[in-house]
Amino acid sequence: MQKTVKPTLELILLIFFYLIVAAAGLQRTISAYQNYSFLEKTLPISPLYLILSGFFWFLTGAVAACWLWFALNKTPWVVAVSTILIFLTYWIERLFLYHNQPGQANLPFGVVFSICALLFAFTVIYLPAQRQRFFTRK
Repeated sequence: MQKTVKPTLELILLIFFYLIVAAAGLQRTISAYQNYSFLEKTLPISPLYLILSGFFWFLTGAVAACWLWFALNKTPWVVAVSTILIFLTYWIERLFLYHNQPGQANLPFGVVFSICALLFAFTVIYLPAQRQRFFTRK
């Protein structure tokens, strides 16, 4: 019987990142639902989009965090797909749905943060401690 490899600090930080994404998605869903009539009058897009996209982020972040914590089957694949989906939806929304000048002011920060977060997520999964955790059968 093989002993279980405990999560490292990097893995815990990555799980925390996905939990933040999940919490932000849930908050977006709840807020859009509670303020549906106000948002319907003021936004150029439907509040239903905000509800569904927030729920999508909640599910994606929660699934990635659970797979990482419990080291379930195909964890690296699930985390890679979750990470790509999160950043694709973020950038599609940012580039195509919101066209305001103040929002574009932090574009360089958004690009740098996205690249760093992607590199961190993909690097953590393939560190030697994680390889031992995810690629050996219990």
